Amino acid sequence: MTKTIGKNIKEKRKKCGFTQEEVANRIGVTPQAVSKWENDTGLPDITQLAPLARLFGVSTDALLGVATDLQGAAHLNAAQEHVTALLDSSRPIAERHLAAYQYLCEESDKEPANYPLMCLCINHGAEISRYADFDGFLSDRPEETQRIIADCERRNVCIDRYCEERSIIEKADFAMAWIYLHRKEYDKAKTRINRLPSLMSNHLREPLDAQLALFEHGYTSEKEVIKNNIRKLLHATGKEFAYGFEDIAREETAEESAVFYERICGIMKAYEAFDFLCAEAQEWQKEIGKFLSKG
Repeated sequence: MTKTIGKNIKEKRKKCGFTQEEVANRIGVTPQAVSKWENDTGLPDITQLAPLARLFGVSTDALLGVATDLQGAAHLNAAQEHVTALLDSSRPIAERHLAAYQYLCEESDKEPANYPLMCLCINHGAEISRYADFDGFLSDRPEETQRIIADCERRNVCIDRYCEERSIIEKADFAMAWIYLHRKEYDKAKTRINRLPSLMSNHLREPLDAQLALFEHGYTSEKEVIKNNIRKLLHATGKEFAYGFEDIAREETAEESAVFYERICGIMKAYEAFDFLCAEAQEWQKEIGKFLSKG
C-alpha cells in the first residue's frame, strides 16, 4: 500500500466534503474515533469498513489502498439510464424533472465523490427552477422549492471545492446560473456566468489540440481533431441560436422572426457543406425552428 488506511480515509472524507463529525454520525462512531483513524493512532473495526466505503462511494479495496475504484462510471451510466426512463413517462414535464432530481439526489448521496452524478442533480434542479418561474410549478410548496435551491447550492460548492474535472465544474456553474436567473438573484447569476469560458477568449484549447496532434502524430491525426473542433463549433452555434431565437420568436413579429430564422438556416447551411456534419446541422435547424410557432 502506498498510503495508510488513515490517510485514505482522510483523503476520501475531504473529497466528499464531510467533516469528521459528519462521518462519525453517519456510521455511528465518535468524532474522536475518526480523528484517531486519520492520524494513524487507531484503526476502524472490520465491521466499519463497509459502511465507510459506502459513505465515500468506493470499494473496500480502494479504502484499504489496495485497488483503485471503478464503480463511479458504472453508477453514473445506470443512473442516466433510469433518468431517461423517468423523463419518458406521461406525467407533466415539470413533474418528470422533479422525479429525476429526487432520484439523482438519492443516488448521489450513495456516492458523494461522484461529481458527474452530483452535477446531474443540479441540472435537473435548474429545470425545476425554470418551470417554477414560468409556469408556477411548486407555487403551493414554496418550502420545497427553497430546499431544492439550497441543495443545488450545496452540491455546487462541493463540486467547486473538490472536483478536479474542469468540464464538470463548468456544467455545474452553468446550471446554477440558470437557477439564479429564474430566482431573480442576478448578482449570484453574474458570479457564476463570469466564471465560465467566453467566446471572446483568444486562448481556447482547440487550436492547440490540433497542433499538438500534428506535432505528435502527424497530419492525419490533426485532421480528425480539426473535424471534431468544427463539430464543437456547430453545437456551440446551435445552442446560442436556440437560446436567442426562443426570445426573438416570442418578442418579434412573425414576419421578423421568419426572416431571422432564414438567416440562421443560412449559417447552418455552411455546416451542411461538411458531409460528417450535414445531419447534425439539419437537426439543429429543426430544433431552432420549433420556436417559430411560439411567436
